Amino acid sequence: MTFGDLRRRLEAGEVMPLGWVSSPEPINGVVLAKAGFEVVCADMQHAPIGSETMAEICSSVIAAGAAAIVRPPLFNAGAIGSALDAGAEAVIAPMINTAEDAEWFVKWSKFPPVGERSWGPAGVVRNHGLTLPDYLEIGNRSVSSIAMIETREAMGNMTAILGNPHIDGIFVGPNDLCVSLTGGEAVDPGTQIAMDAATEIAKAVRDAGKFAGIFAVREELALAYKEMGYQLIVPGNDIMLLDRGAKAALSSLKGG
Repeated sequence: MTFGDLRRRLEAGEVMPLGWVSSPEPINGVVLAKAGFEVVCADMQHAPIGSETMAEICSSVIAAGAAAIVRPPLFNAGAIGSALDAGAEAVIAPMINTAEDAEWFVKWSKFPPVGERSWGPAGVVRNHGLTLPDYLEIGNRSVSSIAMIETREAMGNMTAILGNPHIDGIFVGPNDLCVSLTGGEAVDPGTQIAMDAATEIAKAVRDAGKFAGIFAVREELALAYKEMGYQLIVPGNDIMLLDRGAKAALSSLKGG
């Protein structure tokens, strides 16, 4: 994939399975890319991935022919800038609950005059073969700012969040959303209240002319989310996929 393809393909409505790296191992991003994931995310929020490892994952994924994206820690402007400087084509910002949160996110993920992102994309030009003037010209319209909806509050403010013209897409955290909607009584995205919420979000995003993504903890949920209209769908992180593969291999060798 060339720089900017990810956003163009998502805006065209394409479904793109999303590989997810939750371990501090750049090789895992390469394995996912080589396995066929055209987009791979490095998770800095809920994984022990620091800025140096994140940059290595981005470089490795891009070299393997896929697009790299990053989920930074909660409300960390520096990590957002570092991810984009490393060549990430999108940032998934957690816990965007209000219009003000969305504005904050845009401020640090877009260059002036849209935002106030600091200039320093050395990794971008190196990893993608661009010039600095190239990136200044196309950066804002090629990089996607993706806001996470994962609370009851965020759902109540969806219209305002989606109304920000520089929020390019939405990503659902179904575990957190379930916990929030059930008042801390459940953490199962397959419950009716969580599935109904996922359906409502997908429709709102589609009506706003934007794209939606979601993390799927089980295969049947991934297929259901695809039917709802989600495009960036995570069928489990690298650790979950390793666990499933290991168990399947053992089961086969042990005769089921």
